[in-house]
Amino acid sequence: MKASIKKIPAILSLAAFTAVLTFVSPNSAGAWSKAGVTQNKSIDSAGIFSDLNMIVNLVIALGGFWVIIMLIIGGMLLSGSNGNPQRRTAGLVSLATSFGGGWVIIKAHDIAGWIASFGA
Repeated sequence: MKASIKKIPAILSLAAFTAVLTFVSPNSAGAWSKAGVTQNKSIDSAGIFSDLNMIVNLVIALGGFWVIIMLIIGGMLLSGSNGNPQRRTAGLVSLATSFGGGWVIIKAHDIAGWIASFGA
């Protein structure tokens, strides 16, 4: 496929977006206010931080359960290897990645704060 043909979807979507922006009525902003939607300039009063904190706590809880399950599976693989080096390696890798994933889950609040600092 030629490079110029690959660009057609991107060009068409850009043209459609430009056309929509061009033909939007200047009175359309009034429709938002008539519907009761107001512009809130404060991010704290919007409740975004409390929602994101709740999502991070949910991810930590789900990740904690997942780490426990993977530790059990890794232990079962390791104890059931019966001298098979491939199964033993699979068990050790499962345990190692479970501990690594657990550390990431423990650091989830720090990671979320670091990502949130990009917008500041």
